[in-house]
Amino acid sequence: MTVNTPRFQGVCGEAGASAKLNDVSVKLLRTRGIASVASLQKEKNISEAERLLIVYATNALNSGMTFADESMRKCLHFGGNPTLVETGRFRVEIRNRNAENLKLYSLRMNGARSGEIKPVSTANGVFVAEIDTAKLPDGPALYFELTK
Repeated sequence: MTVNTPRFQGVCGEAGASAKLNDVSVKLLRTRGIASVASLQKEKNISEAERLLIVYATNALNSGMTFADESMRKCLHFGGNPTLVETGRFRVEIRNRNAENLKLYSLRMNGARSGEIKPVSTANGVFVAEIDTAKLPDGPALYFELTK
């Protein structure tokens, strides 16, 4: 499934799923989940924005949560804290006029910047990043800020 609007673009799918949208190309490399990009500026589309939010969400379960089988359709025990989030790897390419000047940061759950992530490329107006959430220096993240 994809969403493709001027200010929000993303894909939800199984491992290996990919999508080429107006300004964003995404590939879920290791696990199923969603990867999306949103402009954080009301008046600017993804291709023009100076602040973007990337969200990468995978399976999240309570500790000790159990199911009847691998399909996870029938929950036997809801478990409790802490919530466990599956790590994964994805690749995102974002067409943006500011690509060469953008920096990518992983974000903590409170929105604070955690660490800078070096892009694969920023040439020709396309910001390219490949992120493995299991290998981030400050631990896994679900949210990423792309900003000038």
